[in-house]
Amino acid sequence: MPMLDTLEERLEQLEEKLQGIRQKPLFLTPRSEEKVFNGFDSISYDQFFRTVNHLSASFVSDELKVDIGDTVVSFLDQKVPNLPDILALDLAVGAVGATYVPRYKKANFFEIRSVIKENKSDDKGTYIIVEDANTFKRVYNSFNGNIFDFEKIIIMKPKNFETLQSTISYSELAGIDLADINSKIISYETLLTNGKDNFEKNKDNLSKRKEVLSERPVNDKVVYTRNALVEKNKKFLALGVKSSSEKFAWLTEKLSSFVDIGHNDFLCSYLPHDHVFACLASYLAMYNGATIYNHPNPKYLNSIEANKDSGLFMPGVPLQWEYILGNTRSSTPKLLRIIYDIALNISIRKIEFDDLAEVTIFDKIKKPVFDFLNIFSEKFFEQYRQNLWNKGEITFFSGGALLDENLLRKLKAVFSRNVYNGYGATACPIISIRKPDGIAKTVGQEFYDTTTRIVSPDEDFKELEAGEYGEIIVSGPQVMGGYVSHPGLTELSFRRLKFPGDETEKLYFFTGDIGKKDQDGNIVIKGPRYMTVTKTAENNDTRYVEEKIVKGIESLTHAYCVGTGRGSLNRRGSLGLLCFYKRSDNEEDLQEKIRNFINDDIHSDRRIPRFERPNRNLITVLNGQPDDDLFFTDHNKEKRIDRALLHERYAEVIDRMYGNY
Repeated sequence: MPMLDTLEERLEQLEEKLQGIRQKPLFLTPRSEEKVFNGFDSISYDQFFRTVNHLSASFVSDELKVDIGDTVVSFLDQKVPNLPDILALDLAVGAVGATYVPRYKKANFFEIRSVIKENKSDDKGTYIIVEDANTFKRVYNSFNGNIFDFEKIIIMKPKNFETLQSTISYSELAGIDLADINSKIISYETLLTNGKDNFEKNKDNLSKRKEVLSERPVNDKVVYTRNALVEKNKKFLALGVKSSSEKFAWLTEKLSSFVDIGHNDFLCSYLPHDHVFACLASYLAMYNGATIYNHPNPKYLNSIEANKDSGLFMPGVPLQWEYILGNTRSSTPKLLRIIYDIALNISIRKIEFDDLAEVTIFDKIKKPVFDFLNIFSEKFFEQYRQNLWNKGEITFFSGGALLDENLLRKLKAVFSRNVYNGYGATACPIISIRKPDGIAKTVGQEFYDTTTRIVSPDEDFKELEAGEYGEIIVSGPQVMGGYVSHPGLTELSFRRLKFPGDETEKLYFFTGDIGKKDQDGNIVIKGPRYMTVTKTAENNDTRYVEEKIVKGIESLTHAYCVGTGRGSLNRRGSLGLLCFYKRSDNEEDLQEKIRNFINDDIHSDRRIPRFERPNRNLITVLNGQPDDDLFFTDHNKEKRIDRALLHERYAEVIDRMYGNY
C-alpha cells in the first residue's frame, strides 16, 4: 500500500471506504469526567475531518505560518474528552509537514524543554499548545521565562487568560510586557473559525505542500513519551515516521491485515490515554469506519452493538479486564490485545549498547514501533501467523505480575483457546511463561529466544547450579536496552557477558531479583536483591534515610527500613524501622531519641519523599550486630544488606512490631 502524503489523499480514500456513512459517529466521548458517565457526546466523521481541514488551513495561514520541519508541542493533558481535538491537531500538523509532539502526563515540562532544545534549529520554529492560563504559567516557569523562542502560543481555554497577570507573580513578570505575550497568543476556537473562513483561499498553499512533502526525505520524527517502569526515568521514543499522514497510512498497512474491523464495529479503548497506543488504536478504528468509544462503563457495552454483525474490539490492560468481562453480558466480544511492552522493548533493543549514553531520544530506531507485529508473529508463533488475531488461536497477556486465577479462567472461557500469562522480575519486562500450578513464587520458563541465568552476586557473575539462589539476569529481544537519562545506572545494570555455550557475548540485564531455577528450568523469585524496600506496591530506595539515622544517633550501628512481604504491613502502608545498637542507657530512651529524630530531621528533609519516611511509631531496637551472612557485595564492591533475608531472619520481630501498632 503506498504511503499517503497529505490529508487530501487520506480524505479521498476515506470517502470511498465510508460509502455514505459520513454522519455515523466516529467518537463517543463522555460529557463529564465523573466516575459514572451519564451520557456521551457524538462526533461524526464529517465534524472531525472538517475540524482537521480548518486546522490545516489555519496552520498554513499568514497568522501562523507553520512551515515544513517546524515543531508543534502540545502541553495538553491526554484526557478522554480531549482525544478528538488531540487527534485532529496531530493529523493537521502532519498534513502541513510539521512535527507534532504530544505531552503525556508522565513527562514533565522540563524534559519536554530539553527535547525541544536539542532538536531545535535556528531556521525552524516551535509552536506550543496549552490548556489555559495556569498551564501557561507552568510552561513559562519551566522555560525560565524564555517564551519568546515560540512563534505562537495556542490556548484551548482562553477565557481565564485575561487573569494571566494574577497567575504569574510580580517577580516572574519583571521586565516582561504582557502585550508582547498576548501578541503571540491565538485561541483554538479562533484557529477553527479562521480556518473555516479561509479554507478555500489556502487550498493552493496546501497543494504546494503536498508536492514538497512527497519529495521530502524521512529525516524528522514524531516524538512520544512513555514513563519507564523503573527508577521513574522517562524514555523518549521517536517513531521514525515522516509525518502524521505517513503514520496514519503505516498503521493501516500494518494492522488492517491482522484485525478485521468494519463499519458497524466499535473500538472500546481501555488503554490509558497517556499512551501512544491509545491514539494509534483510535487511528485504526477511524480508518476502518468503526466508532471509537473511550473508556465506557461495561454496562454500556450491551447497548452499543448496532446489530448482530457488529463487533466489539477492546484494547486494554489486563487489570481492567476482570472489571470489563465481569460487567458485560453481551455476546462474546472480539478482544484485541495490544501487547505494548513487547512492542516498545523490541524497538528499544535495536539501539546499540555503546550508543545509550549519548541518546536523549531514541532517534536510532529505523522503523516504527509496529514492526513488532511482524517480529512477534514470525519469531514466536509462525504457525499462527495468519489467524493469530482474528481467530484467537493463542492469546498472550503481559504485565508485571501474575493475573488472578479467576480472571484467567474467565479469559480462557472467552477465548476458548490457550491463554498464556507472561510476566517478569521486579525491574524487567516480561521474561517467562508456563507457570506450573501449585509452586509458590514461580514465574515459569523463559520465552523462546530468551536466556535467563542465575549468577552469584559475589563472584564475578559465576553461573550457579539448579536450586541455588542468585541474581536473575536476562538476555533476549524483548529486554530493554538501558535507561536514557541514567547512563550510570545503565552501566551498572547491563553487562556484555559470554557464558559456556554462548557463541558470542550477549547483553544481559541484571534484574535486581534473587531467584533460582529448579531442575525443570522453572524460575522461582525470592525477592529484591538490594536497594529497594517494598511498601504498598511501591519500591523505595531508603538508603539515604537509613544512613542519616545512623549518623544522627550515636548509639546506633545499623538502621533498616522494613516493609516487605507482611500482610499487616501492606494494609497499613507504613515503613517500619529496625535498629541495632551497641550501647544505650535504656531501650525506651533510645526509641524516644529515634522518634524525635524522625520527627525533627527526617520528616523535615525535603529530599526524602513522604513515602520513604519511616513511621515514628513503628520502631524496634535490638542490641548487638546483624548477622554477617545478611550482607553481600554488589557490583561496586560495596557491602549491602540482603533485604529478603533480613525480613526472613527477623520475621517474628517485624510481625510483633506491626501487631502492636
